[in-house]
Amino acid sequence: MLRRIYPLVCAGLLLTSTTARAETQTVSVLYAGSLVNLMEHGIGPAFSKVTGSTFQGFAGGSNGIANQIKGQLRRGDIFISANPKVNDSLTGDANGDWVSWYVNFAQSPLVIGYSPSSRFAADLNNKPWYEVLQEPGSRSAAPIRNSIQKAP
Repeated sequence: MLRRIYPLVCAGLLLTSTTARAETQTVSVLYAGSLVNLMEHGIGPAFSKVTGSTFQGFAGGSNGIANQIKGQLRRGDIFISANPKVNDSLTGDANGDWVSWYVNFAQSPLVIGYSPSSRFAADLNNKPWYEVLQEPGSRSAAPIRNSIQKAP
């Protein structure tokens, strides 16, 4: 999937660098925190190497960054969120017309990982996952060591 993401994001960066801020040679990219590794270690350096322009990235929660854009606290040439609904909140006259267009270019499946020795393992094999995650003692937001991916 990364092979498909690189060209799309790089193309967007190239278009922006040549049109929006060619005079400064810096492209400011606001992006979802889940993309830090990809942007800072992959796309950002590759973009700078190919164009000679400076990649200036800022990571944060998609909603938080969108609110900062609306409040005119943060400005960027490109905004990459993890949720199309966040993009919608920046599109159109009623929303300040901050984003003129966007494209969905990737998605990520959600996976429930659990230890086979977990007290919830038997339930996860026999009950709907959403019921198990509501049981007392379930820590669905906590990091899970020794995770196993189970197909539905």
